[in-house]
Amino acid sequence: MADGLVSVFLGKLVSIIQQDIQKEIRLVTGVREDVEKLSSTLRSIQAVLKDAEEKQVKDNLVKVWLENLKDIAYDTDDVLDEWSTKIFMLKEVRPTNNLLSCCFWFKQVGLHRDIGLKIKKINKRLDEITSVKDKFNFKSSRNVNNNNTWEEPINRPEIRQTSSLIDVSVTVGRNSEKELIVSKLLSEDSRQDTTFSVPIISISGMGGLGKTTLAQLVFNDDKVIAHFEKKIWVCVSEPFDKVRIAKEIVKAIDDGTINKNDIPWDSLHNLLSKSLENRHYLLVLDDMWTENVFDWEPLKLSLNGGAQGSRILVTTRNRRVATMLGTAYLHNLELLSDEDCWSLMRGIAFAERTTEERQMLEGIGMEIAKKCKGLPLSAKSIGGLLRFKRPTKQHWQDVLESHIWEDVQENILPGILLSYNDLPSHLKQCFAYCAIFRKDESIYKDDLVKLWMAQGFLVNNSSSERMMEMVGEEYFDILVMRSFFQVIAFRYKKVVLCKIHDLVHDFAQLLTEKECYAFDISNEIMQDSKYNNARHLTLTRNDYDDGLSEKTIPNFIYEAKKLKTLRLPPGACGFSGIFQKLTCLRALNLKRTHLEEVPSKIEMLIHLRFLNLSGTKLKELPGTLSNLHNLQVLNLRYCSELCKLPEGIGKLTKMRHLDIKGTHKLQYLPQGIGRLSSLCTLSKFIIGGDGAIGEGGCTIKELQELKFLQGELEIRGLGRLKSENEADDVDLKNKENIHSLGLCFDGSDDGQEDSVEEKMEKVMEGLQPHLGLKKLKIEGYLGTELASWMVRDDGLPYLHHLELCRCKNLNKLPPAVGKLPFLRFLSISGMEEIKYMDHSFFGMDSADAVQSEDEAKKLFPELRFLEIENMENLEEWDLGTKEIDGRETTSIILMPRLLCLSLENCPKLKVLPHRIFPTVALEALTISDCPQLTWTPSSLCFLRNLHSLNLIYDAGVFSKSLPLNNKIESLLIQFSPFKSPPNGLGNFTALRKLHLNTCEFIDSIPDELQHLTTLKRLEISYRPLLKERCIKQGADWNKICHIPHIEINRRRIQ
Repeated sequence: MADGLVSVFLGKLVSIIQQDIQKEIRLVTGVREDVEKLSSTLRSIQAVLKDAEEKQVKDNLVKVWLENLKDIAYDTDDVLDEWSTKIFMLKEVRPTNNLLSCCFWFKQVGLHRDIGLKIKKINKRLDEITSVKDKFNFKSSRNVNNNNTWEEPINRPEIRQTSSLIDVSVTVGRNSEKELIVSKLLSEDSRQDTTFSVPIISISGMGGLGKTTLAQLVFNDDKVIAHFEKKIWVCVSEPFDKVRIAKEIVKAIDDGTINKNDIPWDSLHNLLSKSLENRHYLLVLDDMWTENVFDWEPLKLSLNGGAQGSRILVTTRNRRVATMLGTAYLHNLELLSDEDCWSLMRGIAFAERTTEERQMLEGIGMEIAKKCKGLPLSAKSIGGLLRFKRPTKQHWQDVLESHIWEDVQENILPGILLSYNDLPSHLKQCFAYCAIFRKDESIYKDDLVKLWMAQGFLVNNSSSERMMEMVGEEYFDILVMRSFFQVIAFRYKKVVLCKIHDLVHDFAQLLTEKECYAFDISNEIMQDSKYNNARHLTLTRNDYDDGLSEKTIPNFIYEAKKLKTLRLPPGACGFSGIFQKLTCLRALNLKRTHLEEVPSKIEMLIHLRFLNLSGTKLKELPGTLSNLHNLQVLNLRYCSELCKLPEGIGKLTKMRHLDIKGTHKLQYLPQGIGRLSSLCTLSKFIIGGDGAIGEGGCTIKELQELKFLQGELEIRGLGRLKSENEADDVDLKNKENIHSLGLCFDGSDDGQEDSVEEKMEKVMEGLQPHLGLKKLKIEGYLGTELASWMVRDDGLPYLHHLELCRCKNLNKLPPAVGKLPFLRFLSISGMEEIKYMDHSFFGMDSADAVQSEDEAKKLFPELRFLEIENMENLEEWDLGTKEIDGRETTSIILMPRLLCLSLENCPKLKVLPHRIFPTVALEALTISDCPQLTWTPSSLCFLRNLHSLNLIYDAGVFSKSLPLNNKIESLLIQFSPFKSPPNGLGNFTALRKLHLNTCEFIDSIPDELQHLTTLKRLEISYRPLLKERCIKQGADWNKICHIPHIEINRRRIQ
């Protein structure tokens, strides 16, 4: 990690010297010499750092030397960053007259002399470090590049720009063990002789053997999913915390049960017992360490009340833990065979290798696999290492013959150390930084990349002008491929969430022993001075539940004046001293803390680059925030009370991510937002002007300057625009990295509706997005026609999500919408003019009407979800046979893949279509507040394959009588205004789940329910009358007693 730090500082020194050469800001006599000496000394030290970092693992003196060097390097970074920042600030206020020029010159001189003194002190400390260096006989391994900075030789494999990652989570050699444990979970003979009523099955084995992986395979097995009513996963880890474990179990069963944080153990104990009572559950307790029976006994008593057949699965490194638990079956996880190790390693190492290369390296690879000694984690790590080696026998032979296999500390896996040593310096520091996360913490990739960026770890060594975020994503992908990270979630085929294996996390902590800390402030009272020199700190709290309770952070944090990263837990309070005492901070995370006001002294954090204030109750930000010239990330997501941003926010020209999603009270953006030309994230842009709050706010022209926006963008206030030319200025068609676009035509103050319609149509025409747009929402549009770019067949060819909301003057969809090849979701709401929906409404024209079924044309070919909501004047929906220009529509196939249909608040709609979607196998139907809705036998053909039916408020005839001969498995009746459920329940021969939710007028259970033998689950919520009748021995108990699972007000009674 020291290697990477020194590289960063050398880059900054070169930049400052370059400024002097260009005579932008002259260095004071003598200071430049000190800077050049510092640069020279750092280069000489950097030349031996690769060897030093490899030796530190086994030589404690080398480790101490590196720790001292890193301490100096961090201090150097602060000095250089302060210098660069103040140079930048001086440039920003360059004077315009002679008197001010004189003052400006004195400020420059004073700045450079001050920095010069600090550099002299650093040079003195480095001289001491250098004098010790020669005693270790380090080997030099560097070369100077053309930029006069040191560059290490990096074997960049055939790392092609990977668009998809290798699946390193593939398991090998564990299938028989998985099947064995599954059989134990499902059988009735694993109870054996034990005083504990719910049998415990334990998986035991050394770290890195794959215990958690095996437990995950079992947990996600189809037979296990079908067998258990509830599956719960809790990572126990150290220290054993019965309160946290109990809360996680209760929340997994019923997320709304715990509504306060400071619940006493007796109450929590009872709550846990009731939550599990009569439930057929599987509980996985992963990574158990405690051998103390007194830790376990309180939980054991609560877990005792599960239904017959419940099971607990435990993973542990220690067999004594399994014995203490009273394990019914202990599975000792064996080492993988050498063949399985090679199979696992080969799948990673040989990715994208040619057949000839594979044949050449097979023999050496099998020998390397034997060195892994049966540990899957080692095999994966080495597989990732070999994938990044050149495919030559010599490079692979070097790995095989490395001394590290035999000469390494007992608690470090050789495979991890080999893979780490092979990393280039910038990746080493990125990995080591992850020691700041607590064990088993879920890490969002985007957040991690932004934290790396805030620390200056991201370096673009290529000739292309790539964004730093792309560099960070590449770093992340490489660390995943080398098994330093474990992927746990994808989105749109990209990794979004990862974790770090315990052993890998231990190794990261070893590398950053006096730099990175993560500790729990709810269990420990720590006043230790060892934190005074900490650089990165995470505070956690195991007693946190819902963020309602406050937790004051310990005062000794304010003594850690060199902190660069500080992450506080949700609910933290009493930390106002941070803003004036911890002035070296680069990253500050105050997410969901009890922060209601940011003090003006925040301007003292001149190094700050990452500030997360999301989920707080802030109403506004101080104007001094605009003096944080280095700020790159400002996260204000879901600050629901936020009303305004600082008027001077345009000064933050290094800002890259401004997240204001969910800030519903924010009515305008300040003028000058367009100066933030590096912005990549701006989730919402609010157009100012006449009628806007806050001195007019910004204009849409400022959006034109934000050329690097990506992801989601919502543009509000479009009603304030006057012409198409204003909309053209936005240049949306060239913002190709925006995948989701919202166009909201609010803010119009023109009283003449005709002129408003015409104006909005022109404005819409100028808002053409790029062809690759995936999601589009249009809200409040008053035009009678959509823009030409939506009408053309090739206008938005990749669109998969479309919402038209409150477009009250539209009377039909353009034909092009039905031809979109990838459209999967369509929502239509608030079209007040629509009374009749037929083929023409859905955009069918004469070209779509053909003469024979052989020529049948599919419209909306990939649509899965259709929502029709708030259509207050819609009376009829008819898709029967009709002629269009003399051609019948019988052979038009409409929405052939539709799965879910939702009808909500259509008070005048009288009937479902007589003929709807001939080939549709509709699976889910929701009807809400459609009181006049009826059905005819001919309109029910599409209901035959329904699996789920939701009836909310008055669902018309469906609230009174249900169709026969159906396959419905799940029925929800919610907010019903009637005294009884609909007739026909007895005909639901496939029904498995019935939920009556907040039906205040239903006062009894219908008799026909007792004949439903397939019904497995009945839920009754918030009905006092039914509660009394449905409890055991209640008036309706005999009608429901045959149902295996019954819940009343979210409490299971059977």
